[in-house]
Amino acid sequence: MTGASLRKLLNRTAIRDLADERSFSRGEEYQASGRVGSITDHGDLIVAEVQGTRDYRKKFTRDSEGNPWNV
Repeated sequence: MTGASLRKLLNRTAIRDLADERSFSRGEEYQASGRVGSITDHGDLIVAEVQGTRDYRKKFTRDSEGNPWNV
């Protein structure tokens, strides 16, 4: 896919648009408290390691129009 890199498109506003209010707020708390670990950029896939109630990976890619999308 051509155009802006996914990392550039995946800003705070884009993430807020992809999440409901509760999830976004919790994500901000996780980030502020250091619970978001490594963030790996695989081109059109970005993966963040998160320590929440359980450890998990949050993945973002692009939709069919090239916009950020959470997996």
